Amino acid sequence: MPMRRYLLPVGLLAGLCCLPGPCLAGLTIYGRIYAELAAESQGEDATQTDTDTLDDAQGLGRIGLRFTQELEGGLSAFGRYEWGMDAAEGTGFTAREAYVGLNTPFGSLAAGRFSGLYKSTGGADFDPFYQTGLEARQHGGMASGPYGTSGYIARAVEYRMPEWQIGADTRLNAGVQYAYGEDTSTIADGTAGSVLAAATVAYKQLEVVAAYSQDGVSELANSKFGVRLREGNLTYFAQTENVELGGFDTAGVGTFLLGGVEYQHDKWRFALQAGNYSSEQDQADAAYFAVGAHYSLARNVHVTVGYRGTDSDIASLSSTAAVLGLRYDF
Repeated sequence: MPMRRYLLPVGLLAGLCCLPGPCLAGLTIYGRIYAELAAESQGEDATQTDTDTLDDAQGLGRIGLRFTQELEGGLSAFGRYEWGMDAAEGTGFTAREAYVGLNTPFGSLAAGRFSGLYKSTGGADFDPFYQTGLEARQHGGMASGPYGTSGYIARAVEYRMPEWQIGADTRLNAGVQYAYGEDTSTIADGTAGSVLAAATVAYKQLEVVAAYSQDGVSELANSKFGVRLREGNLTYFAQTENVELGGFDTAGVGTFLLGGVEYQHDKWRFALQAGNYSSEQDQADAAYFAVGAHYSLARNVHVTVGYRGTDSDIASLSSTAAVLGLRYDF
């Protein structure tokens, strides 16, 4: 990457460190550094290749700025700039989220580039191995791509309703994102006219989620429904997706099922999950599983270890991986 592409974000971060205290009152600088060792076998029989890697291929590393400022009339401004960082490769400042908005008594309204609501509702939030080599995304457990669990939406507006309290124990949250512009090409950040929407209902320790994404040009769509239950040290989840975009085959059309359980014990968090992809193509189904654990060396330092397997009717999509990762949050 040319050095000049680093100058703006590096200069911005350096300049922020020199601002007077009152200017920094509503600003948070945050980030995450992750490096992962993986031994992976890809494909089967004649197509099989074995590789050992040290990387952050799933994009867990990042650095960002988040701000809030109280205004008059019950309003507040908020915003974020976030870039991806790859510690293993020594590269970074790839665009993630960038937006600015207002909180009002009637909800929040923002404009910019957002992590897709389809991705962050269920999916990425449910998967304990998300953005590691053990994740369900891209391995037969959940939809990927810009309208799945890899999605961002740019040139967009986002509205999120204020949390609605229903009785003493029930809460409803919902939001919608819409991409503006004249561009009708299929791009990684969603085409003009794309719509993403999601809702979460929480009752005590139970969450029920639903999400929807639609491409603005083809009008093909994905939908998701899931549940998660926390009970003491145990967490259970399950979700299903009907996808027309981002399936685990060449056509990208089918149904995903994914379920898992987590157990928290002292500094350990153990997890087991399994999924299945049923393709509308003949001989294109897949099964996925992952087992592993996170160990907290400190509140912000974590080790990840585990094993993942994918068995696909399409031999080149079958794979196994043993993973060891180290993560530092700041």
